[in-house]
Formats: sequence, structure tokens, C-alpha cells
Amino acid sequence: MLEHGADSNAEYSFEKWNPKKSAIIHKEVFSPLKQAIQSQFQPALDLILKPEYKVNLSHIVENESPLLYAVKVGYGVESLLAAGADPNQVWKNQTDTPLSQAVRSGKATAIVALLTKGALVNTPVCYQDELIQVNRETPLHIALKNQDAVALALGLLLDAGANPAIPFQYVINNRQYDVPYTEICTSQECRELLAARHQKPSCLTM
Repeated sequence: MLEHGADSNAEYSFEKWNPKKSAIIHKEVFSPLKQAIQSQFQPALDLILKPEYKVNLSHIVENESPLLYAVKVGYGVESLLAAGADPNQVWKNQTDTPLSQAVRSGKATAIVALLTKGALVNTPVCYQDELIQVNRETPLHIALKNQDAVALALGLLLDAGANPAIPFQYVINNRQYDVPYTEICTSQECRELLAARHQKPSCLTM
């Protein structure tokens, strides 16, 4: 089909309308790339990711880059990076970078691939949950809070230059809190590892 002119960048959306609320309650964007990643079908992925494919412009799902979606699914990350996907691309309203999502889900292969391609290890994300507003959360903070991912991700992030001096920052009841890594990590093993690597820099590298 691609040989006969099918557009691999074509996208279409599905919207579910709630007549009682007079509002769209669900919207999803579909594309050939999304289906290839979702089905984990490498031949289709190889056909789509030609040099002319706009890998950093394609909408996979609302407010997510193709690379972030691939990290969530756990497939296609290396193929997208090889095709030129920006490891540091963050779309409007996107609450995770590809690296922070990879650390959050404990995907070591994706973490290594992203860091190898230049993912910024100290880039923070911010978001609002039910109780607090998070103003600064780095991949290192995520690894420290996710005990299942600590052993997997901590060494990789520190080797890539993760800065333990950057505090986790959140706001609750209009009051801001800066939390050092020593209060995030509950494992003695990771505390010792961080303490051994921790150096106080003259400035924070973002």
C-alpha cells in the first residue's frame, strides 16, 4: 500500500460524545505508527519509519509523542530513536518525558536507549494529582520513590550524570516543600550509593 501512495503520516481520530453532558468524554487519535507499536509488529514499523516519516510531528494519542507511547507500550523505542525521534520532546500537557516514563515503569532497555541518544537526565516534570501539585520531579526522584525500579535504574541514571542535589519539589495547601533525596529513599542500600556519589555542585545542571 505504501508503494502505491498510501500516506504513512495519515491520522484519524475517534470521539465519543456524551449527549447528557453535551461534551466529548473520550478522544483517541489513530495512525499506522500507533497500530504497529501497539501490535508489536516490527515489519510494519520498519516500513513506516522511512526517512520521510515525520516521527517528531506524528500524533499517536492525545498529548503524547510517538516515543512516549512506545515507552509506555514497551516496544519500538530503539526503532523510533534510530529514525530520529527526539528523546527530550515534551508536548503541551504531557506530564512525562520518555525517560521519566521509562524509569517510572522500570524499563531498563528503554532507559539505556534513551540515555545513549542524549536524553537529559536532570529534566524535571511537573503535574497535579489529587492531593498535591508537583513542581519538580526528576527521573532520579522517580527511581527513588519506585522501589521496584531502584536497583534497575539508579546506577544508570547516576552514571549518566543524575544530580542528587536537585530536590523534589511540591506544593500542598499553597505551601512549597523542597525534599532532599535522603528523605525520598527508604532503602539503606540506595542511600549509601547516593551518598558515595553525591557531590555538591556550584550550580544545578538542568
